[in-house]
Amino acid sequence: LQPQSSDYYELGMLWMEKQDWEATLFCYEKVLYLEKKSGKYSQISRYKLLGVYLVKQGKFQQVIDCYHRVFQKDLQNLEFYYQFSIHLSQAGLILEAVTFFQNSPRPQFAQNLQLPKNQTSTNSIYDSIWDGLNQTNSTDFNLHTNLESLELESEKIQHYFSQKKLKTFAMDKLQPEELDLIENSSICLEYVKLIRIENHHLENIYINCFEGSNGVVKTRTNHVRKHNLKKKKGGYKYLAVEFTQSLVEFGYMYAVCPLTGRVVRSNTSFYLGQWTLVYRFEGAEVFYIIVTDFIGSKAALYISKLNICIAFGKTTNNIQNKIYKFQSYVVANWQDIKNYLRNVDRSSVELYGTIGNLGHFFWQDITGIYYLYEQSLLDKIDYFCGGDSQYLNLLSIFPEIPENKILNMSGMSDEEKFKFMLKNHFFCLRITDTLIKQNIGSKIYQAAYNLCSQEFIEEVKKAKENNDLLIWVNVRTHNKVWMDQDKNYAKIIDKLSNEFYHLSIGIVFDGTPDASDCVKSIIEQTKSKVNFYNTNLKIKLYESIVWANYIDAYIAVVGSGLVITSWLNDKPGVAHADRAHLGQKCFWSEVKESGIEPTFLNHQEVKQLQQGAYKNYQIDWQIIYQKILRIIKNIEQKKK
Repeated sequence: LQPQSSDYYELGMLWMEKQDWEATLFCYEKVLYLEKKSGKYSQISRYKLLGVYLVKQGKFQQVIDCYHRVFQKDLQNLEFYYQFSIHLSQAGLILEAVTFFQNSPRPQFAQNLQLPKNQTSTNSIYDSIWDGLNQTNSTDFNLHTNLESLELESEKIQHYFSQKKLKTFAMDKLQPEELDLIENSSICLEYVKLIRIENHHLENIYINCFEGSNGVVKTRTNHVRKHNLKKKKGGYKYLAVEFTQSLVEFGYMYAVCPLTGRVVRSNTSFYLGQWTLVYRFEGAEVFYIIVTDFIGSKAALYISKLNICIAFGKTTNNIQNKIYKFQSYVVANWQDIKNYLRNVDRSSVELYGTIGNLGHFFWQDITGIYYLYEQSLLDKIDYFCGGDSQYLNLLSIFPEIPENKILNMSGMSDEEKFKFMLKNHFFCLRITDTLIKQNIGSKIYQAAYNLCSQEFIEEVKKAKENNDLLIWVNVRTHNKVWMDQDKNYAKIIDKLSNEFYHLSIGIVFDGTPDASDCVKSIIEQTKSKVNFYNTNLKIKLYESIVWANYIDAYIAVVGSGLVITSWLNDKPGVAHADRAHLGQKCFWSEVKESGIEPTFLNHQEVKQLQQGAYKNYQIDWQIIYQKILRIIKNIEQKKK
C-alpha cells in the first residue's frame, strides 16, 4: 500500500514533537506532493496545521522553499499558495502570510497588450474620451474639444458602445476556444479566481500589503462574523460578502491585478442605480470589478483596454448592458469623472433602500447596517444615502446615526444618482448580511411600534382582547396570484369558524390597496360570523409589522406578506405561491435567527397556470385548510 497524506501528517507531527525539523519538513513536503498529485487543495484542516506549526517554530523560509520545490512556482498551482497564506493569516501570522502571498507564482507580463484581432480603434470622440479616462495616468487626461452637448446624449452613446465587440465570458462555463482567447490576452485566470474570493483572512493579507510595511499589523474588526446562508439541504445559498468591511475600516477595496498578480486597492466607485456598483482599479492596466445583485457580491471583472468582461458564474446575465450603461455615463459626464479622479479625498456613503423589494430591504440592507452597529463601525460611515424604497425610516431603527449623516436620492434618475455621487466625491458601498438576528428584529419592531399612533395601538390591543384567535390573511392580486382566492378564502374562514365554533375569530387582512376589491369579495362570500380588520388595506408598513405581532397564525404568499409574519415577527403559518417561489423553502427559515419555519405547500400541491416566476396558479383550498387547521390546533393545545 502506498502511504497517504494522513500517514505523512501523523509521522510529521511525531517528528515535530522530537524537534527533528528536517524530518518534519520531509513529511510536510510529502503531504504537499500528494495534495498536488490529487489536483485539488485539501479541505482537511489538520494537513494545513502542520505547515502553520512549522512557521511558528521559525521554519518559515524552509516552508517557502518546500512549496517552490513541490509546486515549482507554476501559476496553475496558485491556489495552493494563496490558500496556505490564508491559513497563516487565520493563525494570526499576518506578516508571514503577506510574505508568503508575495512569494506566490507570478506571470511573465507583456507590457504592450495585444488587442483582440477583431477589435479595431476608431476616431470617434466617444472612444477618445473613454480611452483617455481608462489610462493609468488618466488624471492627466486633457481633451481640447467642445463637448458641452454630450451630457444630453447618454442613450446615443450607450447605443454606440453596444455596437462594439465586447467579449463576455461566463467563468464557470468557459469553452476551450474562450480559454485560449483569455490566455492570449495576457489575463491570468488564476488571478481572476482569486479576485472572486470573499474571505476575511484574505482581506487582512491585502490590507497589510499596504498597511504593514513598517512591521505594524493592522487587522479588521472581528467582534462578530457575517452569516453564510445555508440551504436546508446541501451547500450554501449565499456566502457572506467580506470586501465591504475593508472599505468601511480602511477606505479601500482590495484585489489583485488580473494581469500581474500585484495587490492593488481602489477608493474609486461609480453608482449605476439600484444595487449595481463599479469599482475602478489601476493595475498594469485599468480594470473594473462590477458588484451587483441583492447580496452585493462581485459579479464580473472588466478590462477596458481589452474590452473583455469575465462574469463570475455560469451565465453572463445582463452584465453587457451594465457595461454599456457605464460607458455611456462615463463619456457623457467625462468632466465630472476627470474631477473625481483628480480629487483623492473621498467620503464613504452607504447605500440602502435602492430596490423595490420589502424582503431585501430588511434581509440585506438593514442587517448589513446592523452588522456595522455590532462591530462598532457605524461612525466609520460618513453618510447613509437612501433610495426610492426606504420601507422604514433608518433613524427610527438606528437612532445612533446622527441625522446630518442621512442623505436622500429618491426621485433621481440613475444618471442623476451617478452624477450626484461623482460631484460629492463619494466612495460608495452597500454592506449586507443574510441573517435577521433576534436583536435586529426587536429593533425593527420597536421602531415600527414607536411610529404608530396611540390610537392605532389601542385598536390592535382591543382586537386581541375581543378575539380568541387572530388569523392573518395575505391577499395578492397584482402578480403571482392564487386564482379564485376570494371564494377559497371564504370557504377556509367558514370551515375554521365551524371547527372552532367556541372561539371568537378575527381575520386581519394584509396586502397592497389594489387587492381591496378581493378583500371585499371575501367578506361578502363569508357566511360565518367573524371579525374583519384592515379591510381597506390602507395601513402603513410599520402598522402592519405591529399588527403581525398580535396575530396567532397566518396564511401568506411567499413574498412581502410572509416577510412581515415570519422574519419580522415569529409566527406560525402556511406559505403558498407559484412553484418558482416555493423553491425558497430551501433557505427561508435560515434567514431568521431562531425563527419559526413556515409550512410551505409542496410543488405538487400547486397547479401552475403559466411557466416561470410571478405567474398565477391554482390550489385546492382544502390543502391550505388542513395545514392551517393543524397549526391552530397546536396553538390551542399550548394554551391549555
